Amino acid sequence: MGDIVLIKGLGAIKSLGQNFLIDKNYIERELSHCKPQGKTVLEIGPGIGALTAGLAKEAKGFTAIEIDERFIPILTEKLRGLKNASVVYGDALEFAGGPFDLVVSNVPYCVASKLVLKIPEFGNEAVICIQKELAHRMAAKPGSRDYSRFSVMCQLLFEVELLEKVPAGAFYPKPEVESRVLRLRVKGKVDGGLSLFINAIFQHRNKKLRNAVVDSRELLGLGSKEKAVEVSGRLALCERRVITLTKEEVTQAYGEFREAIGQPAPVSYPRQ
Repeated sequence: MGDIVLIKGLGAIKSLGQNFLIDKNYIERELSHCKPQGKTVLEIGPGIGALTAGLAKEAKGFTAIEIDERFIPILTEKLRGLKNASVVYGDALEFAGGPFDLVVSNVPYCVASKLVLKIPEFGNEAVICIQKELAHRMAAKPGSRDYSRFSVMCQLLFEVELLEKVPAGAFYPKPEVESRVLRLRVKGKVDGGLSLFINAIFQHRNKKLRNAVVDSRELLGLGSKEKAVEVSGRLALCERRVITLTKEEVTQAYGEFREAIGQPAPVSYPRQ
């Protein structure tokens, strides 16, 4: 009961999206999925350290980054005597350490989508716990209600493995939604141009690709509407609605877009 009493005494900061995993069964199961033995590990947002000691004791090297300074002395105490472990006070979205063999996080809901997309900068594998709605968006199929820019980005970046469901009651404070533990294996990185293209066309995801390019012409640097119409007409899938395009079709459209504006196609895309 010590950790629960401590959490309740300190309180959760809503603006940081703090919901702490307190159910020991789910803590142990998440640790069993991580398999940190012999790996360099980054834990993001450890809070009071439900997973921290278990990860650090098995890891070859361990770093925890925490944005809430109230937890730094608690984490430091939990890692006392472990020469391979360190605690960093800071924002993971601005962290430039690594690469690590494994990234672990019970991701704060308020930064979940941004943090997920940053994982390839940290390492090649991650075990994370996120809200179920975001997990559904990651795995959403083309044409479905949940299919979005985030879906395409995640499917280009990762192989996603659903490990288990975590009920809201396993956290304090209790969130309004269930969560999912996922394993992410990084397939590659998405270059800035492709990311911008995906963002631009998915701002108009229910329109035909032709119209999405025209309507996003300023973001895409096309200038005049006439130029945008000419470029969009050279895309093989221009009559398809954006929301129906698979990740492969989106990357195909991006390559054709580059050729249409006189830029060489990228050397490689993320592995499909």
